[in-house]
Amino acid sequence: MVDSNVCVLDAGTRNGAIAPNSDLTTAYTTNRLLNSTSSSSISALDTSQGLTGQYFAGKNFNTLLETRIDPTVNFNWGTGSPNAGVLPSDNFSVRWTGQIRPTYSETYTFYTTSNDGVRLWVNGELLIDHWTPHATTEDSGSLTLTAGQNYDIKLEYYENGGDAISTLSWASASQTKEIIPASQLFAASVVGETARTAYSFVDSIGVNTHLRYYDTTYGNYSLIEQRLQELGIHHIRDGGSDPTWIRNINQLASKGIQTTLVIDPNIGVGPTSAYAIKPPGYLITDLIKNKLPGAVEAVEILNEFDIIYPNGYSYNGATVTAENWESYVRSFTQDTYNAIKSDPATQDVAVIGPSFVFSDSSARVGDLSQWVDYGNLHPYANPKNPGDPNLVQDIVNRSQPFGTRPLIATETGYLYQRPSFRSLRF
Repeated sequence: MVDSNVCVLDAGTRNGAIAPNSDLTTAYTTNRLLNSTSSSSISALDTSQGLTGQYFAGKNFNTLLETRIDPTVNFNWGTGSPNAGVLPSDNFSVRWTGQIRPTYSETYTFYTTSNDGVRLWVNGELLIDHWTPHATTEDSGSLTLTAGQNYDIKLEYYENGGDAISTLSWASASQTKEIIPASQLFAASVVGETARTAYSFVDSIGVNTHLRYYDTTYGNYSLIEQRLQELGIHHIRDGGSDPTWIRNINQLASKGIQTTLVIDPNIGVGPTSAYAIKPPGYLITDLIKNKLPGAVEAVEILNEFDIIYPNGYSYNGATVTAENWESYVRSFTQDTYNAIKSDPATQDVAVIGPSFVFSDSSARVGDLSQWVDYGNLHPYANPKNPGDPNLVQDIVNRSQPFGTRPLIATETGYLYQRPSFRSLRF
């Protein structure tokens, strides 16, 4: 697993061909970069005092409306809003995350005062769980902590109606009960970060390719291979199943270039026969083991399925529609993960979750975290879709199906405007 919450696995040309003089230069970060070794290190750096507060419309973190650093959690909004004009005064929720640093090596008792629901985790342990509408109430939970050590903390709160109150305090044998001060809260930190080698940076660069687009420049395979090697690329993202594509992927593997394989029944690959896989109809484990041995380092679930589901997909004979595409994604993700992880020959292949275009799709598919190794997002700096001009909000939104799994941006890019207003996506 990577030691970062967000990294970019692959990025490159999305819709167009690689031109003969293309640079293919969009970079990404992978395990190799994050886990590489060096002889020097970077000292600990606490970047913000307080906790990251993510404010949502809806009681179940439905729509992210604001992200900010709150120095403490000590709020009595009464019948008003946390931010008038941005957030509603009722039916909203907040998630505070970061780290906490105790002053004493003792058992600490954490206290929440809430109206309405509240949950508190410290160091991954659920200490308080009062997730119901209720009048102003103090709850508590205890945990033994070591002085000077940082611990992950997450506080969740929702307001149903009426008064809105949320506070977070602590106490110990040596610590007087108080609102936890900003000096002991950290919204982000980098601790013991190891410097990376120049080779590690080169090994972090990767691109999207479309090796089965034979009527474009991709049809000139020798040129593609040459350009990838010139750039020092060791990782690509692609999908396909025809014999020529398989041959080319294996040829790249022989040159030290590994593939993140996008799996999709409409391009001939699926987890089980229940998904109406088009010819040649490979099951994912058979394709990896028998046709692409040693060439695949990760499998990615269903690229932007919330926009392509009308293209003739079905499951157990039932057509995928606007009413059921979310359940199809859940089943497909679970079946793919189970197939790969249950086979000793493929169990070490990483599974990357599905990507989405529309902002509400991430919440609609539900929790997929138990069936993926990494989450997924496409953070295009685009005022429309996919992505959000506010990268922080985009990350928070796209994290919803994947829980605490690290996120990987399998595509990224920007909006480039010229007289034709053509959008270039990489």
